[in-house]
Amino acid sequence: MSEKLKAIVVESNTDTRALVRRLLIDLEVNDITCYANGSALLKRTDVVNADIIIMATELENNYAGIDLIRHLARLKKLHQWAKVIFIAHEPTRIRTDFPLLGQKCDLIDKRFAVEQLTRSIQTCRAVCLVGKRTFSQLNEETDIKLVKLVKNLPTSINIKDTADSVKLLQSKLLMKLRRPTLIFNIVDKIHDPTLRLMAQMHYYFYFGQHLPLQQTIKTAKNQKTLLSQQRYYYLLQCVMEKRYTSAYTNICELDESSLHPPEVLLKSTLIFLTEGFTPAVNYLQKKKIESPENHYYRSLITINILFLCFMQLLHKRDKHIEDNVVLSLFHESCQEKSLYDPGNDFDSFIPYFSLAIDVISNKYQDNLAAAHAQVNDLAEMTINIEPSKRILLFIICVHVGDADAAFSHMAALCAVLADVEISPEMAVNYLAYDLFIESHIGKEARAGMLSRLGKHMLENRYPAMALRLFYRAYRATPHSADNVLNLLSALIVTKLPYYMETSIAELFELLECAPLDNSQKALIEDLKKRL
Repeated sequence: MSEKLKAIVVESNTDTRALVRRLLIDLEVNDITCYANGSALLKRTDVVNADIIIMATELENNYAGIDLIRHLARLKKLHQWAKVIFIAHEPTRIRTDFPLLGQKCDLIDKRFAVEQLTRSIQTCRAVCLVGKRTFSQLNEETDIKLVKLVKNLPTSINIKDTADSVKLLQSKLLMKLRRPTLIFNIVDKIHDPTLRLMAQMHYYFYFGQHLPLQQTIKTAKNQKTLLSQQRYYYLLQCVMEKRYTSAYTNICELDESSLHPPEVLLKSTLIFLTEGFTPAVNYLQKKKIESPENHYYRSLITINILFLCFMQLLHKRDKHIEDNVVLSLFHESCQEKSLYDPGNDFDSFIPYFSLAIDVISNKYQDNLAAAHAQVNDLAEMTINIEPSKRILLFIICVHVGDADAAFSHMAALCAVLADVEISPEMAVNYLAYDLFIESHIGKEARAGMLSRLGKHMLENRYPAMALRLFYRAYRATPHSADNVLNLLSALIVTKLPYYMETSIAELFELLECAPLDNSQKALIEDLKKRL
């Protein structure tokens, strides 16, 4: 094959790095970059240009390889066809739960035999070559040609043990079409039961299939598998349905020592919502004391303290806490940047939080042009803005009255929320966005924004997110015939049985009492025929 693959090796042991490099070269993977830890990957602002990533689960500076891959996947900094091989001291104790969405990750013992790693690399190489070639053709193919291309994929690879990886690749390619029936037909045929459950949970959630998702989670519980994935989906469902107490109760039932850093951050946010600002900060400060040497973990905790300070100033969750106390904690936390190594991206968050807090504190009320300029500078600093930074930019734009920029950031955020691996970080990001629009934007304006976002998501083939947005627009102003029609159209056109408290029949009944123009009446008749 003429295509050349690129590999990254992240391993603290020099001898192991050299051995893996030699094996890759023997298997015709010659473009190789090696790192001793995850610092270089953490501070990347662009996509990590690697087809195969071989990474230790325990690295220097206390970076956890699995958490690092989760982080990169969440920010879309990995190619969709990329394959990951984790090298672990005790693989049986590692909870990978396939952190790279839609792509199987291999896990091998650090005391591996050369033959074992060779087989793993061979399999990854075969799948990556086909994936890379296929994804490069996507923009050149019509929908019909793409379906045919996807169906023919299994005949392109003849190496043993790649069938499930190919099926996952097929499902990812079909996401371009947002065709749930085709995707589920492929996913249901995955042989590995754990991998099949993982893929089903993701796509059920993505396409708003509430009842099948619940059944799949129940199956995973009965089989005692995918424990963290079960929690993530349940917690995010609770957050999206505003059942914060249920989410907090669920996460409190878990062994505190087993919580991953992102789960700790979600728990602190739920404490903030259910008990208040001070208990949430105290919880995080205690966690920081427990992990003095883990700079990556400490920086995540400090970033979440900044986030809680911002949320307290914005929402006044604890009425008795004065703003100057919160601001003092914020500025004190910002000074921690001197503790972290250059590879940590803690520094990059401070300008976003600082500008956001200055704007909501009305420091720019007489000079909005300066705030606009800073927002533009921050937005241009990086290609893939992290969801938490995107939320801050959205809130800043709303406060300074830049509706177009606010819509642009919110549309990008909705696409990320709809299109990445489910995780506690996503739950925290959704909370921030949800709380702000509920409390700071009036019902009519909120409904208009959500409806516009829904149309944008539908045009860009994000049907489940479009339905969520249309449903929320309808809930904000149920008397609006336009919002009811938008919701009905999305439900019927996408053929997705989205979980709602209101039935389709009830929506039609609402329209019978509404003043409608001729075009709206014609649309209703067309929708009834489609039913």
